[in-house]
Amino acid sequence: MVALDFAAGQLAKSILQAPGVGGFIRLDMLIPVTLWMLTRLAVDRFGVLAAYQFAWGMLALFAFPGAILPGPLKLIPAVLQGLICDAGFSLLPRCPRARVLVAAGVGALAGKVMIAFLRVQVLGLPWTRVTQTLFGVQALTSVLVSLAAAGLALIVWSRIRHLHLTRLLSVRA
Repeated sequence: MVALDFAAGQLAKSILQAPGVGGFIRLDMLIPVTLWMLTRLAVDRFGVLAAYQFAWGMLALFAFPGAILPGPLKLIPAVLQGLICDAGFSLLPRCPRARVLVAAGVGALAGKVMIAFLRVQVLGLPWTRVTQTLFGVQALTSVLVSLAAAGLALIVWSRIRHLHLTRLLSVRA
């Protein structure tokens, strides 16, 4: 799933970078967030999304050393986002739809907050009105795209959860 996520992300980023959409609205995150949610639905254990994000971060570390954040700094928000998404799933075990939506929305916001924090505190980006506005726009659109992706994951999961292959891959907590 991580390899599929990485490959789909590369294709989406290439298409969305030409018109400049990727700088403000993270539409390229629709497929990755859908894959995260499907992975956690299939392997329903705490830590799955943190491991998923760590594996993705390691790929990004070598493929895009200066993108989003430079070097190993990109692992911090990725793993934190994975842990928060895992916590969202674990805190609401009796609400199957709500846990997917909460995990996606809160995880997206936490990832954006951590990226902004690292850019300002570690890299020295000034926290000006422009930076704040860009952060707000990116945070809002990330949450909305993640919620849409979570909804898509729920639709896909309703169609594939009873397949033999899905049951073979599934692990329940």
